[in-house]
Amino acid sequence: MKCAVHSDVDAIGYCRNCGKAMCSTCVRPVRDVLYCEECLAGIVGIPAPTPPGAAPPAESQYQTPASNLPAGSPNRSRSNPVIALLLGFLPGMGAFYNEQYGKGMIHLAIFLVLFILGTEGSMSGGSTAALWICLSGFWIYMPVDAYRTA
Repeated sequence: MKCAVHSDVDAIGYCRNCGKAMCSTCVRPVRDVLYCEECLAGIVGIPAPTPPGAAPPAESQYQTPASNLPAGSPNRSRSNPVIALLLGFLPGMGAFYNEQYGKGMIHLAIFLVLFILGTEGSMSGGSTAALWICLSGFWIYMPVDAYRTA
């Protein structure tokens, strides 16, 4: 298949939003996801530049698919980073707030296992101290992860 903008060049991928075929000049990879210039500009919220020497695309041929997101909020998380940080101190709650339910369950399970092993008392003093250090590090990791995700 040929590129939608450059009709003499083979396409190497398709835009995730509009499905337009793109060559290596037109493609805009973002975290291993391919976008065309127009869709990426729309997501970022800036006007799309017209490539030099390329004809403007036909408006009726390529349309952005309908989205359930409200107008003016392109693919952004609606999570508040400060609330996510505060909830992150409760095991799993920061991930739950960011709608990462699997990660939240894993955080809760790891925290409970480390806490139960640390309070059991059948281990020697050195291993108990190492376990509590790991638990403290994990307790610091959870809010930071929730903040960065939000």
